[in-house]
Amino acid sequence: MLSVLVAVACAAASNLAASNHAAAQGSASGQLLYVDREFTFSGGFTGVDVERPVPKAIVRILDAGSGAVLGSGSTDLSGNFTIAVAGSGPRDVIVRAFSLSTNYGVGRVQVEDLSGAVYSTSSPILSIPDLAAPFDAGQLVAPKVIGPGYVGGPFNLLDQGVRAMEYVTSLGAGGLPLNLLVQWPDSGSFATFNNAHISDDDGFDDLVVLHEIGHVIHNLYSSSDNPGGSHGFTQSDQDPALSLGEGWASFFAGAVRQHQGLANPGFYLDCDGDGSSGPGTVQLHMRFEDGAPYAAFTGGEADEGAVFCALWDLVDRADTDDGIPGDDDLLDGSIDLAPGLDGDQAQWAAFTGPEVVDSPYLHVIELWDGLFLDAGADRYPELSAAFAAWKIRVEEDLFEPDGSTAQGTPLVLGDAWSPTLTLYASPFDPPVPGGGDVDVFLVDLTAGQVVEVETRYPGGAPDHETYCDTRLSLFAPNGSIVTTAFTGGAGANAKLSDAVIDQTGTYSIQVAAQSSFRPTGSYEIRARVNGSVGPPTISGLSLSTVQTLYSTAAPQVIVSGTNIGSATSVTIGGASVASFSAIGLSGLSITLPQFAQLGPQDLVVTTPLGAASTTINVVAPAIPVLNIADGLQFWTSTSPIAARVAAAPGDLAFLFVSLSSLPTSVPGVLDLDIGGGIAGLFQVAVLTGDSIGLASYQIPIVLLPTQVTFHLQAGVLRIDTLALPLEASNTAKGKKLF
Repeated sequence: MLSVLVAVACAAASNLAASNHAAAQGSASGQLLYVDREFTFSGGFTGVDVERPVPKAIVRILDAGSGAVLGSGSTDLSGNFTIAVAGSGPRDVIVRAFSLSTNYGVGRVQVEDLSGAVYSTSSPILSIPDLAAPFDAGQLVAPKVIGPGYVGGPFNLLDQGVRAMEYVTSLGAGGLPLNLLVQWPDSGSFATFNNAHISDDDGFDDLVVLHEIGHVIHNLYSSSDNPGGSHGFTQSDQDPALSLGEGWASFFAGAVRQHQGLANPGFYLDCDGDGSSGPGTVQLHMRFEDGAPYAAFTGGEADEGAVFCALWDLVDRADTDDGIPGDDDLLDGSIDLAPGLDGDQAQWAAFTGPEVVDSPYLHVIELWDGLFLDAGADRYPELSAAFAAWKIRVEEDLFEPDGSTAQGTPLVLGDAWSPTLTLYASPFDPPVPGGGDVDVFLVDLTAGQVVEVETRYPGGAPDHETYCDTRLSLFAPNGSIVTTAFTGGAGANAKLSDAVIDQTGTYSIQVAAQSSFRPTGSYEIRARVNGSVGPPTISGLSLSTVQTLYSTAAPQVIVSGTNIGSATSVTIGGASVASFSAIGLSGLSITLPQFAQLGPQDLVVTTPLGAASTTINVVAPAIPVLNIADGLQFWTSTSPIAARVAAAPGDLAFLFVSLSSLPTSVPGVLDLDIGGGIAGLFQVAVLTGDSIGLASYQIPIVLLPTQVTFHLQAGVLRIDTLALPLEASNTAKGKKLF
């Protein structure tokens, strides 16, 4: 065989169209190879270059003088080709191969540069004595391509794309509906629908390349909700759709390599592709079989590493050379996981089935469901164990069924945590699909106890290792809800703090999933008594005297005391305070209501164990107050906005508006901070204060022009003195945005 040096060049895709030529009279045989860089999981690029066959690539025999196509065909999986050649007699020819395969339906596997030009490699001129006779074209070897700071190989990229298609078609996938494009060199490695973009320094990073091709396969043959964005190993609180998308793509890379028969196929590896070699080239790696080096930090439905490790257990076989001497697999992928389907086939049937394709928010649980509902898996114990090994718990816990008070599980008060439990329940056998679980726990409580209930990640893990997002609800013995929480604990866990018990009896605690996008997961729970309380007392107020109105939002009043943080209601002068919040058990922050009368008012705090009261004094402001939308200066509402004025009962308030913020003075009559003179001042209303000195005018926002600033101020005539000049309020301003 003739060994030749070759050059790699870009050729426009339009030049690849088949040319009409005379009937073939001879044939050309040969082999297409490319120079590859050897790598290992721990050692990165070894520094050894090897020649590998280019499978399923388009090869043309060209007239060396005219460039006419004399014959066209493709290589087999071993890179060999035999192509019919038209013509007879002596001829100088060139063998040219392209980074293109047309063996998979209407779409191509095509490696191109960013301009869309397909790569090619050519032989030297071959002088053929007679085209009518078969001739040996020898070996055509595509070398590495060296660029500024990187080394790559377009035919290596084609090799990965073809191997990916060989794998999926072996599982029954149809031909490509669109081109599978691989673009190199790009500024980074990522995928956009049917295009795998490969970074300049990833041209020989086969696992990275197959990962990105995996995204393309996902898009073309299934359905992805992967939002993309930054991600990495050891992150166990990713968006679950991202975890499935990224985890499946990495798993796919290993599955393709296993199907190809390569040694130690199951790992992810990203190396520095600048041409250097040695362990220092390893930038990121993780093994699928045991999660090394990140096993201790990997687990759960929202962890891409856990996803690819769990899926790998479905397809790797007892005889897989996984690089771990003596290690065996939890699940032998060569056995039938479903009738007539081994691990690869069952996974593909699930991955392309309706449970996955039709999911509105795809994550690993839908793929799990698809194994049973679409692929027909009948090995639930083995499959659930494989997933549980990576903390993806798709089994009912030991307390099921426990979804009602009648079925509730007794929970002992104390510091100890429960066993690891799951929000997974199903009426089917095997229990698939599962989800929407509610776990109910029963606990005996005594009036006056202060109770804390919380969930945590299994084993108190500082990182999630589950995507469980809990909601806690506490119900009284009569079934009425006491309190609920979906935050407060570590991470996505819920915590009920300082729940004061008002009656003795058996209470029920419900644990459910807060997010419909995270309907399962695992957790631990505990309930404990943090003390006891008696009836409430009030020791003080942060403001003992308050005004009927403020120019901006009314200040919060802090109520101090004992046992008041469990308040169920607060009233001032008999009017309910709509908004209040606890500051521990010894304080309340309340939002002042709309007052109905002046003078001392009873402020009453009611808790489950009684009520306490104190006095707060409500007064009219000493200086008139104007409030417009609590000081909001940008008006967007089409409904009228109230301009409220506070003075003494019966006082007359003259409401003025102007486009100017300059003062206006009429000696003895008024002195205002707006108007810029009497000509720029407009009176829009005369208002009379009610029994507590409040008056209101509705500003017709819908009639106002946009992007114009209006300045407002009130002048008040005291009804008890009728003295001039008018007493000026504060100013307010606002602008209608749209």
